[in-house]
Amino acid sequence: MGIALHGSDLIHRCRIKYGDVFTLKLAGRSITFLFSPAAIQQFFSAPDAQIAFRPAIQPFTQRVFGLPSERFFPKHTAVLAALRGLLAPGSLSSRLQPVAAVMQARLHALWADGGEVDLLEGVKEMLFAPTVEALFGVKFCKRHGAAGLADAFFCFEASFELAASPLPQFLQRGFCAARSHLLSAFRASLAAEDFEGELIGDLIRQSSMEPDLAPNVMLAVLWAALSNSVPATFWSTAFLLLPEHRRHLDSVMACLPPQLPGGATSAETSQDLESLVQVALDRKGPLAAAVAEAVRLRSPGVDLRMAAADLFLPITDGRQLSVKKGQLLAVSPYESHLDERLFGQCAFEYNPQRGDLAAISGVAGIGGVAGFAFGGGRYRCPGRFFAEAEIALVVALLLSRG
Repeated sequence: MGIALHGSDLIHRCRIKYGDVFTLKLAGRSITFLFSPAAIQQFFSAPDAQIAFRPAIQPFTQRVFGLPSERFFPKHTAVLAALRGLLAPGSLSSRLQPVAAVMQARLHALWADGGEVDLLEGVKEMLFAPTVEALFGVKFCKRHGAAGLADAFFCFEASFELAASPLPQFLQRGFCAARSHLLSAFRASLAAEDFEGELIGDLIRQSSMEPDLAPNVMLAVLWAALSNSVPATFWSTAFLLLPEHRRHLDSVMACLPPQLPGGATSAETSQDLESLVQVALDRKGPLAAAVAEAVRLRSPGVDLRMAAADLFLPITDGRQLSVKKGQLLAVSPYESHLDERLFGQCAFEYNPQRGDLAAISGVAGIGGVAGFAFGGGRYRCPGRFFAEAEIALVVALLLSRG
């Protein structure tokens, strides 16, 4: 969930003023923000009988994606389980090979005239079509046109936070038109059986999703796959290109295949692309570390849960916070990722060589340098490894331009 423009700055100022716990009224709802490491641990690891995911999220899934809570959430666990299986680390090498080829083609097209390319627009161009083809298939893209789908998606994404608010959606014509366009495309391709043998088709089948809800689930999957990957790729590239981070750039460039030197050449054979995919999947390599550190420092939005019972949460100095049943609770990755109790000294600095961060290994949801940008506990993003590898691929290909 996002909290609108400048929301992270508001949370930061409240944190400075009020400390490890405070409550804000946002969009008519009181939300208690937690920053104590011990409270974050409980937030992500407590059973649903104490701290629940569904009641906190269901108003947004219904308003934004049109997924009725009483029908979708009984299958939510099955959806997550199916996605984790379909995007398991062991399957990613074969899935990412065609993704890398499409990204490479998009890269060459971007610089076909030798001119300048806006970094954010370049990232969108290189991520959207390859991601959609990997998840929804080539037939879907060809039938509806990648450019038209991209225009509708980024219009949908730009209005996401407002659409999740109580503002009547008949006042949000651009958002409604974009959502209608995407849902119509999904329905048409379902009728044409474009998704047979594709990841999204397998997901709908394995989760036993009702046919009338399938387009809305597909919209949610599309949003989850791209909404955070685009800014994460932008910042992963931008940080490395800053002059003060030259040594980190050199480390990344040294790990790339020989066909990807600092000059203008790119991988041009399937073997070169396969080597690049393996680098992107190497979670211990400098490229993965550079991506994880950028993700840590630029993680928008908040994670939400609701107290399912009266409970106490540990905060600071041995004190405990009394929480009543029904209270909305939130964790801010952006703000907590700057907390030196979690990420050591100079947590605000970009440093891909930050290390194993042993001090935070016991905090549920914090997996390595990326922290809890992908959520935590049983509801951690099931496509995390796919997303990180995709980001790494785009970064490597962009850097190959020199």
